[in-house]
Amino acid sequence: MRIAAAGTAALFSLAVIAGAAEIGLHGFKFFVFRESGVGETSGNSTDTSFVAQQIAAAKAAAAKQNAHTP
Repeated sequence: MRIAAAGTAALFSLAVIAGAAEIGLHGFKFFVFRESGVGETSGNSTDTSFVAQQIAAAKAAAAKQNAHTP
């Protein structure tokens, strides 16, 4: 039980120290306040439309590759 408690305390301390170092490097404002639109999907894109875009891009790449094959 003591080993588990010591391990948990060590991992928690490591996480706290790493978090404090990041806040010290970048500042608290960097993590809390973002400009409008940062990390946001543009437009009204949904998961379904994203997958459709990926499929269309894959088909276009395959068609382009096949067009150059003699």
